[in-house]
Amino acid sequence: MVDLWSSDRLIYHGVDDEDEAFLADLSADPEAFLNSAPLLPVPRSNKTTKEFREFLQDPMFLLSAIICLPAEAEDQGTDQNGTTGEKAKEKPKPIPIGMIFLRGEPSRLSHHRHCEIGINLLRSYQGQGFGTEAIKWSLQWAFKRANLHRVGIGAFAWNKGAIKLYEKLGFVHEGVKRDFVWHDGKYQDAVEMAMLEDEWRELYDRA
Repeated sequence: MVDLWSSDRLIYHGVDDEDEAFLADLSADPEAFLNSAPLLPVPRSNKTTKEFREFLQDPMFLLSAIICLPAEAEDQGTDQNGTTGEKAKEKPKPIPIGMIFLRGEPSRLSHHRHCEIGINLLRSYQGQGFGTEAIKWSLQWAFKRANLHRVGIGAFAWNKGAIKLYEKLGFVHEGVKRDFVWHDGKYQDAVEMAMLEDEWRELYDRA
């Protein structure tokens, strides 16, 4: 049976109210924050974290998911008399490491069948292939489940690692928004890329 909500090493669940604490941790990383959105960097608060969680739950998002590693096996908590302790009653929980979303268009534009990917990982889990795996999973969902035609993705010009990754995955450069963001005391470009459904099938769905 096909498991829609997992990939080789990762599992995915929808954004819930209880994910606010994790989203706060994700937003607290200054590098990840600056790379993910052209927002004015101000100290995060409970209110802004709640607004971010509600933003991800907006119906315009075709898909919003917390990226997780599978739950680790917990100590059964058996004491010297062989009695199983309370830990055995606690079901291990998946470990959240990031988030990914596919943002669609308003209903009157939905017939164009395209969306934009956004992804962010905790810094300690970057460089291990988890971002690649999550993006591939989201592309399969987009083209094979949601019947989309075009999936866009973008990065700021200084984030050369992200641009290189997207190129490797098969995204095609479409243009540059010049001097689009004010970053570290100067204006910098935003790079726009995308993948079409036929390109995805050629790369990943040849069966």
